[in-house]
Amino acid sequence: MAQQQTFNFPSLDGDDAGHGLPRGPSAPHHPPTRRELLCTAPDEGAVKAVSAQVAKFCAGEKAPARDVQKLLATVLTARGLTSEAAVEELLQSDLSRLPNPSTMKNFDAAISVISNAIRSGEKIGINGDYDVDGTTAVAQAITTLSATGVPLEWHIPHRETDGYGLSDRLVQKFIQSGCKLVLLFDHGSHNIQQIADLRAAGIKVVVFDHHSVGAVLPDAIVVNPVQSGCGFAKHKPCASGLAFFVSRRIAERFNLPSPNCGLAALGTIADMVPLEGANRIIALNGLRALQNGASRGIFHLAAQMGLNPNSLSSADVGFYVGPAINASGRLGSARQCVELMIGTEETSLRGIARELVDAN
Repeated sequence: MAQQQTFNFPSLDGDDAGHGLPRGPSAPHHPPTRRELLCTAPDEGAVKAVSAQVAKFCAGEKAPARDVQKLLATVLTARGLTSEAAVEELLQSDLSRLPNPSTMKNFDAAISVISNAIRSGEKIGINGDYDVDGTTAVAQAITTLSATGVPLEWHIPHRETDGYGLSDRLVQKFIQSGCKLVLLFDHGSHNIQQIADLRAAGIKVVVFDHHSVGAVLPDAIVVNPVQSGCGFAKHKPCASGLAFFVSRRIAERFNLPSPNCGLAALGTIADMVPLEGANRIIALNGLRALQNGASRGIFHLAAQMGLNPNSLSSADVGFYVGPAINASGRLGSARQCVELMIGTEETSLRGIARELVDAN
């Protein structure tokens, strides 16, 4: 019979609060306290069975100690994660376990259009929302596509001048600059008229979005997991996650180095999509990449905020880094956020990071 047990968990501040608790220069400091969680202890037999699965998937040189494995098994059992598939999904989180994006409606068609534009040397336009999700998606697209040598024209809407999404002003910019293909990230599903204007000018359009869709879709290749007939909806990716899938596939096609998912993790965490399945894999591996310096711009931004870039956590992204990026887009222009993410000159990156922190 299950027994009720009391578990004590320390509440930590400062340098010890790495996961789930705010920290940084503006975080309130209190002495460590203890809080109690009263819950029903899971069945010992079930815990033992899950312990065997944990031991199986945690085998190797970096396997945690046996008592840690048992604690993990207890937590998993209490949360109902007792099947071998559930335990494996949680403990085996390398990028090779990401779902095949080709199961996403129109994904392969979008990759073909982008690939053809690259091979033909056609100018590609990129537009994204001014929040963390949109800017990180645009930055990933710029980084990957520029490595192919294709000419690019990219924009981030100005909140006051353009509003959300693709404005008439930006449509004209893409037309006048000679773009033959325009990629829209984190918007586009409802830009019926603006996309019609691009199409009338002979410009192909691909939409990478994850927001709701209307009864009528724009005249474009729409890659949006929530649209009818898409088998990818259960994965609930944000636009930054979609951009990562696109970047990986383009890198494969054109023999480029495989991109890291640091910026995709930033967008995934800040956009508050469920951190399960593919999103959890992207967030986990992306945080590790950021901790290892995958983005010099984000490194400087974290450092300017009093955080340790080498131990950046999901809490740091959610409470500090993400809001600093969002503030730029909501107060004016988020273009400098993309410049921070794609830039390489250290002095310039430090300056942009300082501006973002001051604006926030």
